[in-house]
Amino acid sequence: MNFTSKKEEVLEKMKQALKMFLEKHVDEIYYSFAFTCNYEYAEILLGLNTEEEFKETLNEYQNGESGDTYQSEEDILELKFNPGDWSNMDIDNGENDCAYIFTQEELTAFYADNYEKCYCEMKAFSESLFLAFLQTEEYKSIPKTLDFMPMIIDHEDDPLDAIEETKKLLKRGI
Repeated sequence: MNFTSKKEEVLEKMKQALKMFLEKHVDEIYYSFAFTCNYEYAEILLGLNTEEEFKETLNEYQNGESGDTYQSEEDILELKFNPGDWSNMDIDNGENDCAYIFTQEELTAFYADNYEKCYCEMKAFSESLFLAFLQTEEYKSIPKTLDFMPMIIDHEDDPLDAIEETKKLLKRGI
C-alpha cells in the first residue's frame, strides 16, 4: 500500500470536511477535537464538541434512566471526552468520504488475516495523519476554548486513557 499518497489524499478530504463544517457553524467555540478511529477497519471520524452541547448531553444523561452513573467528577469528565456522545461526532457525515482510509478489499489484500499487523499499522498511520492534520491551517482555524484538547481515540478506548495517550503522542510528535 502506498501510505504516503493515501495520507495526502485523506488529509485533503479531512481539511475540506472541517472547512465545510466550520462554515456552517460560525458562532461556535469548541473544547475538543477528536479523531475517532477504528484501527481494524481503517476508519476515522472527525468530531468536535462545544461546552453548550456537552452540558445538554450531561443534563440528559443525569436526568435519564442511568443518571446515577454521571455524578462523579471522573464519570463526567469521561462523558465530556467521549466522542461517541458528541453532537458532532462525525462532522463529515459521509460528504467527503474521509471516514474510510482503505477499502475492506485493500485491507484484506494487504493484511489477509493478520489483524494484529493491520491494527498496529493503521494505528501508526492514523497517529501520523493526526499529527499532520494538527499542522494544517484548517485545524488552526477552529475556534477554541483556552483548555482545548485535541485527541485521537480508538472506538474501543477509554476517553481518559486516550487523552493521556494523545498527550504522549503530542510530546513525541510535535
